[in-house]
Amino acid sequence: MWGKHDGIQLTAHRGIKGLIPENTIPSFRAALDLGVDVLEYDVHMSRDRELAIMHDSTVDRTTDGSGAINFMTLMEIKQLDAGIKFSEEYRGLRVPTLRETLELFSSYDYSPCQIVEIKDFRPEVVDAVVAMLEEYGLIERTVIEAGDAPTILYLQDNYPAIRTLVFPPMSMKRLYPEVYERVWGVAVSIVSRAFKSGEQIRALCDEFAAAGKELFLFCGDNAEQIEQCIEYGAANITTNFAPFAIEYLAGRGLRARG
Repeated sequence: MWGKHDGIQLTAHRGIKGLIPENTIPSFRAALDLGVDVLEYDVHMSRDRELAIMHDSTVDRTTDGSGAINFMTLMEIKQLDAGIKFSEEYRGLRVPTLRETLELFSSYDYSPCQIVEIKDFRPEVVDAVVAMLEEYGLIERTVIEAGDAPTILYLQDNYPAIRTLVFPPMSMKRLYPEVYERVWGVAVSIVSRAFKSGEQIRALCDEFAAAGKELFLFCGDNAEQIEQCIEYGAANITTNFAPFAIEYLAGRGLRARG
């Protein structure tokens, strides 16, 4: 579960996106089969108000289709191939819904946690996501993330029991400083071009840690990046290559044990 651990937790970024098409059921299943601490994925709402799992606002990058996901029906989204652009091996994969993802997630009895990043900032999307999390009894095991201050403030005001996660000020779409007062954690990219040096990242991480915020650093995809995350005080490291990251942290004696 969330909170203090005797090691560093690992988050599987959109599943194992470095090895399997991102934000797909096989990618999620592979991560959960490894026993990752946290699964992370992204949510949009379709034109017919269904919750679909996709990072981008359009389907162009990860499927054989094109267009804004908010302007497509779920039936149209389900006709897209979400694997073919990754490799021929994954031809025929479909974009999952939030319900399909939660069905899979809740079937694992080791009680993993999850980060649900809301990419569509309309209040009705937030309400729909929270309602489904409540239906599955997953509020306690979920952190909701958004790069938009009004969305986080809406969550904090209307659903105070939910843990929230934001990005540093330079990475927010819309920024209100008060969002950091009640937020539970902050996700900091160690490879962002917004930072001019490692010292700048360290100073920001120190500031958030001193304020009592949980530090989520990303992405730790190789030994050098993982060591950077450790150096900056990560409570949680997000990775695109969960098999490597699990083995590496375990080898360093730093893997969280619940």
